[in-house]
Amino acid sequence: MNALRKLTPIDAAGLSVITLLTLGFIFSVIEPVHQRQQQQASVQQSKAAKKQKDNIALAEMRALDVKVKELQSRLAGSRMQLRSSAEINQCVAGLIDLCGRSGLTVQNLQPAAAQKSGHYNVIPIRMTGRGRYAQCVAFLHSVIEQTGDVGVRAFDLHGSPENPDAPCDFDLDLSWLSQPADTAAPTAVASTPVQ
Repeated sequence: MNALRKLTPIDAAGLSVITLLTLGFIFSVIEPVHQRQQQQASVQQSKAAKKQKDNIALAEMRALDVKVKELQSRLAGSRMQLRSSAEINQCVAGLIDLCGRSGLTVQNLQPAAAQKSGHYNVIPIRMTGRGRYAQCVAFLHSVIEQTGDVGVRAFDLHGSPENPDAPCDFDLDLSWLSQPADTAAPTAVASTPVQ
């Protein structure tokens, strides 16, 4: 305590200058260095997180690439030969036969004009008739499983909820994929029904 009392004004001023210089050094040199270190650590964390996201995306992309190659291989192996558009009567007869085997009654079956779609034609076929729900489902299943070149575009079923065992009316919009009639060589397309 006696040492502080003996402090002269010049000593107090010197002590104040040293304290101010020390604080100035801390705020001008040490604090910016500390802030830079924190920024670098933040940048490193950000880079690590980005690298991890990139690795995940790369792994997903590789998995998708494998899946695409597998699907392309399956697609190449499932090519089918389309019949000529001139064989529309055989297609219609086949659909009527499938209806009969499913227990449906056909009231109207009307193919429309062929529509060119790339290397093949799409022939819309409108079909109306009567049958029970289970028979309609069996027919649709048969169309998809047995034809391969006929797809279901729309299906509408009108029945009576009060009498579920009674036959209902159905409206079907089908699409038949065919080779243009003027093409000599068969056209191959994937055996996926048109939806």
